[in-house]
Amino acid sequence: MEENMKSKRAYVLLALLLFPTAGWAQSTYGLIVGVATDESKATVPAATVVVKNEATNIERTVTTGDHGDFRVTNLLPGTYIVTIEKPGFKKGSSTGVIVRLNESTRVDFTLQVGEVTQTVEVTSAAPLLETASSTLGRVITNEKIVELPLNGRDFRFRCKTPPCAEFREMGEILCRTFALGCIFS
Repeated sequence: MEENMKSKRAYVLLALLLFPTAGWAQSTYGLIVGVATDESKATVPAATVVVKNEATNIERTVTTGDHGDFRVTNLLPGTYIVTIEKPGFKKGSSTGVIVRLNESTRVDFTLQVGEVTQTVEVTSAAPLLETASSTLGRVITNEKIVELPLNGRDFRFRCKTPPCAEFREMGEILCRTFALGCIFS
């Protein structure tokens, strides 16, 4: 009996050691990364970066590193205002920065020499390519889920279908995949 309990404990311990990250695969947060430079492309260390959630007005403050880089982690998905300031430079601001679930959003600043009372507004679109990490993912909005061609509105049905599928009236799914694309029959 004692030997059997030791054996079970050993198996449980082995399983925990082999699969420790199975529960950590997903995150409910996003992050904002960026670099602060001046007009001559030299980095700006020790600048104060403030990230403010537009919906909750919660602020997070970080300081740029020796190479002008900053990283604000554990941000709830939403829209943010990012401001940066350092004595001797005009204050920089970027509004409408969208943070998505389990993604990093890049906001780079080019600070101009001037007084802190002056503000430079930075506007930019979301990048087409994720350069901060090798993570692949996509945010699916409620509107997209409602528009899915699902059988009985069960979103789990979509997970069971092949990536290129054509739905016919009788619930028949036809798909032929090729290396360069899909052809439906």
